[in-house]
Amino acid sequence: MFSVIVNTLAVFLCGAFGAMLKKYKSDRINDAAMTALGLAIVVVGVIDLFEIQNVLVLVLSVVLGGILGEILHIEDGLERFGNFLQKKMTKPKYDENGNPLPNTFGEGVISATILFCVDAQVIFGSIMAGMGEHEILLTKSILDGTIAFFLAMKLGYGVTLSAIPVFVLQSVFALLANSLSGYLTTAFLGELTALGGVFMLCIGINLLGIKKIKTANFLPALLGSLVMFWI
Repeated sequence: MFSVIVNTLAVFLCGAFGAMLKKYKSDRINDAAMTALGLAIVVVGVIDLFEIQNVLVLVLSVVLGGILGEILHIEDGLERFGNFLQKKMTKPKYDENGNPLPNTFGEGVISATILFCVDAQVIFGSIMAGMGEHEILLTKSILDGTIAFFLAMKLGYGVTLSAIPVFVLQSVFALLANSLSGYLTTAFLGELTALGGVFMLCIGINLLGIKKIKTANFLPALLGSLVMFWI
């Protein structure tokens, strides 16, 4: 559990530090940082796609999962939950003209949670941590902390709340390490990595401002991909 705690603290502390610096940054520096982060996430997403094991499974799971997510309004529901948390935990902010500033709290929770949790390294690294091997999650902690810092500079303290699902998810896999280790085939991890690449591409495109993609609506694709893979 050592590396699980380190990963959780990296997300929370780096996210909090980035959010603290949010009000001191210039728009020019922020735009440059977000462009660089968006490009980096897109590149990593593209690289992860090369781990694909079955193109048909990936395409069907993304298409059908996206349609189901849109019908269920998953992202809208998560945004409402994020807005609720923001009202409870933060005060409304206004610009110099008295106009309310855009709400990025919910977007921070959603984007960061998907980035840090929809990844084959989460499963594999957590199971290895449960077996006493911490190298994978410790390496992931460096990457997650860096992303959390820059993401929070744009989206604020909502990013820090992603530390909660990170801890819960990784703890579950670490505690069930002995039971799940037999299912971690190369093909299974490759399929999950490729799907994670799709999510990373969506988030990267959002950060670059190319198109607003409701990334959370594609979450059912995760379950669909795993079911179709094992069938």
